[in-house]
Order: sequence, then structure tokens, then C-alpha cells
Amino acid sequence: MRQFIPSTTELLAFDAVARLGGFSLAAKELSLTQSAVSRQVAALETALGTALFDRANRRVILTKTGAQYAEEISQALRIIRDATLQIVTKRQDQVLNIAVLPTFGTRWLMPRISGFVAQHPDITLNFTTRIGQFDFTSQSLDIAIYHGLPDWLGVDCTLIMAETMVPVAAAGFSGRVEDAQKLTLHSRPDAWENFGGNTGADMTFEHFATLAQACIAGIGVALMPEFLIEAELARGDLKTVGERFINDAAYYIAQPQKPVQNAAAEKFKHWVLAQV
Repeated sequence: MRQFIPSTTELLAFDAVARLGGFSLAAKELSLTQSAVSRQVAALETALGTALFDRANRRVILTKTGAQYAEEISQALRIIRDATLQIVTKRQDQVLNIAVLPTFGTRWLMPRISGFVAQHPDITLNFTTRIGQFDFTSQSLDIAIYHGLPDWLGVDCTLIMAETMVPVAAAGFSGRVEDAQKLTLHSRPDAWENFGGNTGADMTFEHFATLAQACIAGIGVALMPEFLIEAELARGDLKTVGERFINDAAYYIAQPQKPVQNAAAEKFKHWVLAQV
């Protein structure tokens, strides 16, 4: 395809001559000599195998082919210019790099994110998955949704919501919680100890989805964040088998401590808090 895409230098020279009606005016606009512009146009005509200008009687007039080509090339150059201008002039505070917990992202954030996009169509969102604390600077991230305690050094943590844990089992479970296999997330190692003085978990799972499926399959009773299993409870795949309790760890919006925060990050934080 390269043979059908002339150099931008040749196209800019042709476009200028076509618009301004002369080589001298085009040379002035492009900060080139008249001969340099003439050479560029001649090279373009050679590549195309046709004359674009009628140079008779010292006048520069577009041929029929040249006039058609000039109109189309002018549109193409405008598209390239506008696309480049949009990138070059896009402010840093219109790009937001967000770290999000995988399950929180799929279960809570993504079903709602279209509302933020509708309110702020000028902000470009880039999502990545992170679990736990990390170095904001080396990761080039602006904001994170984080689960834990507000003890992240050099980071401002804003509470989103407390975490209500609930013991759940498969719909057909009819035994006692005390007798069942105790399942929990790897990131909630003390969950069963916090639940009425019970002993620790018999099995831990790294990912929420795996834990939920294990519980639905009847392997045991799981302690889970209630808001993340609303769909399973509503469908009857899971049922509660004990009292709820508030976990010590909670969900926070984390931002690196800076004299001035990214404006897009502030808009995102306030939108999330309003959704909660």
C-alpha cells in the first residue's frame, strides 16, 4: 500500500499551491523556497503519472484531475490535523489510570461505569487490576479502589463502604454451620475468627468466583462480602445460614498524596461516593 501513499511533504506542497493559487504564496506559507515547492509538486505528479496543474502562460491552474485530487487531499489532511491536534492538546487531567480489584470491578463498578462516562465524556479511562498496596509512582496510576485498612503510607484513603460479611451455603444445605467445611477468601484470613469466635477456615480461595462456585457446589459454608453475591442470593443459588457481621477491612479509594490531585481522579472519587 505504501506506493499509493505519497509523502506528506509532497501533499502539503500540492495542497498549499492548490489553495493559494501560486507557488510563491505556497512557498511563503510553508517557509520554503519557490523552487523547493515546485520540486515537491513535480515529484508528486511523477509518482501519480499525471499533471495536476496547467502551467501555461505563467499561470498555475488546476487540471480537472488536480482539482478533484485537491479536494480529497484537503479533507484527508484536515482529518490528520484534527486527530493530531486532539492528542497533542489533550490535558493530562483528562486521562485517568485506575487500579481496581477484579471482583469489585466486575460485580460493582462495571455495571455502573456508563453513568460516569455519560457525565464526563471528555475523560479517557484506563483500567488495570491490582490487589493490595503498590507503588503509585512506578505504576503510573492515578487512583485505586482498595480493600484493607487505611494504613497505606504516602496515600490518602477515602472510605467507600464497610464490608458486611455473611455466611452462605448452597440452596440445598440443611446442616449446621459448625459442622460444615469453612470456606473463605485468601484475602480474608481472619474472617471466621471474627465470626462469633469460630475457628479458622478449612479452605481458602484466591478468587471470589472460585469460592462462590465451590460454595454453590456444596463443598461447604463460605463467608463472603454480601454486596458481591446479591445475584446468587436473588437467584437462590446461595442462601444465608447465619448472622451478618462487619469486617475490620473495608473498601477505600486510594490516591497518592500530592499538592494538587488529578482533576479527573477527583471527579471519579466523588462519582463513586455518590453511587455508594
